[in-house]
Amino acid sequence: MTKTDFDIILAGNYLTTLIAALELTRSGKKVCVINPLPAWGGHFTKININGVNFDPGAVSHEFTVFTDPGIQDPLLYNSIVRNDCARFNRLIENYTRSHIDLVKMRPPNTVFNGQLFPDIIMTNKLDILQHPVLKENIKAEAEFILHQSEGELHAKNKTASPLFLERSYYETSIANHGAALHSALFEPYFRKMSNLSTTRLIARYHRIGWLPLYYPQTILSQFSEKPQTLPDTIFSYPTAGYIGVFGETLFKKLEEAGATIIRTKIDCVKDSENKTSVTLVDGEKVTAPKLIWSLSHDQLISAATGKPANVFERWSATLVFLTVPRKALLKDFSVLWSPDNSTLFYRASNQTDCSSSDEPDARLVVELNPDYLNVHGLTAEADIIQRVKQDFCSLGLVSSPESISIAGFKSLKNVLLLPSRENWQLLENERDILYDTYPNVLFTRNTESFFTDTMNDQIVKGLKIAAQFKN
Repeated sequence: MTKTDFDIILAGNYLTTLIAALELTRSGKKVCVINPLPAWGGHFTKININGVNFDPGAVSHEFTVFTDPGIQDPLLYNSIVRNDCARFNRLIENYTRSHIDLVKMRPPNTVFNGQLFPDIIMTNKLDILQHPVLKENIKAEAEFILHQSEGELHAKNKTASPLFLERSYYETSIANHGAALHSALFEPYFRKMSNLSTTRLIARYHRIGWLPLYYPQTILSQFSEKPQTLPDTIFSYPTAGYIGVFGETLFKKLEEAGATIIRTKIDCVKDSENKTSVTLVDGEKVTAPKLIWSLSHDQLISAATGKPANVFERWSATLVFLTVPRKALLKDFSVLWSPDNSTLFYRASNQTDCSSSDEPDARLVVELNPDYLNVHGLTAEADIIQRVKQDFCSLGLVSSPESISIAGFKSLKNVLLLPSRENWQLLENERDILYDTYPNVLFTRNTESFFTDTMNDQIVKGLKIAAQFKN
C-alpha cells in the first residue's frame, strides 16, 4: 500500500466538486479528486446515444435576479436557507459564461386542454387563467380567499415561516390558489411526474416538484383591467447543444491545471483529529486535512452506525429520446410542461431549439413516470413509445408518428428523492451522526442541507468551498 498526502481531497462527480477542485488547484493547492462514478456533472451530464448527446431530462441555466444586483462573495452563501443561491445569480452567471457559451432560450409552454399556453409552472406567465374552462371558478375562489383575513399560509411567508416545513404543498396551494386552479394544473402535474399526491410534498420545497406558489392577489389581478405582470424568468442553454458541456469543460480544465484525478471506488474513510484518510478498493490510500464529500453518504452512515443505510422514498423516471426532422415539427418549442390529461408525459424538451442550433434534426427528451404509466396500463417499452408518438400527434407537434425516430429508452428506478416530511427527518437524523463521526469531512448535496443540489446551488457552493480553503 502506498500513501499520498494532499492539501484537500474531493470525492464525487458533482459540479460542486469540479468547481472547487479547479479553483483550488489554480490557487496552488495540492488537490485530489476521487470519482468512482462513470460521468462528470451529476444530474447535469450527458447521455450519449450512438454519438448523439442528449440531456437527462429538461435542464437549463437560470440566472434571473429579481431583487438586487446580486452578491459577489460566495462566502456569504448559506445552504440552510432555501434558495439562497438566488442572491448569487449574477456571480453564478459570470462564472458559467467564463467557461461556456450560452444562448437565451425560447420561453417554455404549458399544455392544457390539448393546447400550448405561455408557461405558468416555471416562467410566471398567467395567460392560461383566462381559459374558459378555468376562468370563472379561479376568479371566484381568489375573491373568496382575499375576503378572508390573511392567513399564515400566505405565499409571502414561505421562506421564513416554520409552518412551511410542517404543511404540505397541497395545503398552501389551496390557501393561495384555490381548489380550481390547484386541481386543474398543479395536482395533476405532480401526479404525472411522481405518481404521488401533493400532500406528500413539503410546502417550502415546492420548487423541487417544479410547482409554483403565487400570491392570491396576483391571481385575482389577472381578471382586472390592469393585471399584475411578474418579471420574466429567463432561461439560457449551451450553444454546444447539451447541458453536460459545462461539466466536461470544467473537467478538461481541471486536468490541465494538474489536479490528481482518481477513477476508482472508495473502500473506507477514517477521520482522525487533524487528518482524514481515504482508502481505495485497490489498497491505495490518500490523506488530507480536509475531505469534501459530494457522493451519496450511504457508505459513510453504514460505517458509522454498523447498520444498512436508511431507504429514502424516491420516485422513478422513464426517458424516451427522440429525433425529428426540423421540417416535420409543426410547432416550435423549447420545453413543454404537461399537467394535461391529453398526454401521459409530464415534460418534453427540444435541445435543438433550446440551443438555437441549425442542425437538421431536432433532439428531444420526453419524461414520464413508470408507476403513473402502469396505472394507465402501459408497461412495455413498445407501448410507451407508441403512446409518446400519439401524444405528439394529438398536440399537433408532428403530423405523423412516422416522422419520429426513437434514439433510446431508459427506465431509471428510484432516482428522484421525494421532498417529504419523512425524508427530511431521516436526513436530519443521519446528518447529526455523520457530523459527529467525521468532523474533518465537509458534506455537500442533501447531506449538508435538504435539497441544495440545484445547478446554481452547486456552482455557488463550489466557489464557496474554494474561497474557504484557498488560504
